[in-house]
Amino acid sequence: MSIVDRVEHLAPFEGSRSGTANLSWGQQWVWDALSKLPDSRHLCINIVVPIPANRSLSLEQVGEVVAGLVSRFESLRTTYVPDGEGGLRQHVQRTGRLPVDVRAVEVFDPDGADSLIADFYETGFEVDELPVRAVVVADRRGARLVALRFSHMAIDAWSRTILMGELNAALGLGDASSPVRSGSADWHPFDQAAYESTEEGRRACDRSLAFWRRQLHRFPDSLFPTSRRAPDTPPFCEARMESAAGGAAVDLLARRWRCSHQSVLMGTVVSLVAAWSDVSGVGLPMIVSNRLTRRAQGMVGPLAGMAPLYVDVAGRGLRDVVQATAQASAASIRHGQYEVARFDAMKQEVRDERAGAPDTSSFLNVRMHAPLAVAVTDDPAGEDAVARAARRTTVTWEAGFDSENVALGILADIWSDAVSLTLRTDTAILPKNEVAGILRAMDRVLIAAVRGETVEQDFVKRELREEG
Repeated sequence: MSIVDRVEHLAPFEGSRSGTANLSWGQQWVWDALSKLPDSRHLCINIVVPIPANRSLSLEQVGEVVAGLVSRFESLRTTYVPDGEGGLRQHVQRTGRLPVDVRAVEVFDPDGADSLIADFYETGFEVDELPVRAVVVADRRGARLVALRFSHMAIDAWSRTILMGELNAALGLGDASSPVRSGSADWHPFDQAAYESTEEGRRACDRSLAFWRRQLHRFPDSLFPTSRRAPDTPPFCEARMESAAGGAAVDLLARRWRCSHQSVLMGTVVSLVAAWSDVSGVGLPMIVSNRLTRRAQGMVGPLAGMAPLYVDVAGRGLRDVVQATAQASAASIRHGQYEVARFDAMKQEVRDERAGAPDTSSFLNVRMHAPLAVAVTDDPAGEDAVARAARRTTVTWEAGFDSENVALGILADIWSDAVSLTLRTDTAILPKNEVAGILRAMDRVLIAAVRGETVEQDFVKRELREEG
């Protein structure tokens, strides 16, 4: 399957207002991250929707649907202009035309779709252009695939879920009986920035920064060895472990310990990091959604931020580490909204107070994509089923890369039938064999907990030595 024709279709959009304002804190956070990367390709979010052969949609219909999303959600028609002080301001366009890249094929084959849009995944965004791109693949029957690529300045993962649901509904796809998380028509980053400039917004920022200050004084000086090895070429690596056994174990332990799936997975990650780092307490900046209010839950735009997670693991078995992690994260998620400039100033003050900087070079991101549906019985037969499932655990490596803005990125994901753990790291401080060891040790730690073992930190350290 190959492209036989390619044309650009301009889809007009029209919103209800335009204007220019300061960046919201969420936009500031993304821009701060982007400014530390070599290009914007590293912070983009994709939505790809195949259209079934039995669903007839013309190119014009698809263009209208996509333009309708841009019309409705201001962040998708927001560009950025200099503020005169080295920063940016957001500018909402009211009207315009969205280019839609239409790629024609003779007969569409879903299995070969990625090859048709591979170049699309490599594009980035300049701040002065619309933060959304659209590709439609079509054959003689009509549109067969819609691919949208967004700058992270326009949306976050929560927003993606909103847009995915609304796009599927507008195209007449998906399960009509399933609820769609609707986006807000009257709360956008423009409104969020206005709220953040109020007295109430200032107090929210003050609370977050005060919490950060207290936690940073507890963070270790470093999670990594003081000596560095020669890095690989390229110097950064990324590996991903996917485990059905881990999913079953997380579900069983959550029921047994009466906590959430996220808490079990997050606590297990904390235990592994502590054992590898040989620290008594783990401090990690944690990505939080900041979607705690009804209006925030409907906003399409970047609202995520970082909150500090500190967990004392000294003398604790895995169950206690999980419980401590649940308590710590419950407090942290309420303290991820703040002005970036004030945050940077606070970090410098803490550095001076400690006579040295706490280690904030890493991050943790725990995401639930779907509720786990892999329940096993809480008995010896169920425990054996978890252990057998570990034979299917896989570790895959992405191509290395030359630059990253963190020393260690930890992504822990929950799917309907498995959990996955991704480590993105500098090989000068965490070589590939140790990356693989951490990933493979997770199954062994969880299986031991399922079998009723206490799983002290010394046990986790032994497992890391064996796997590494």
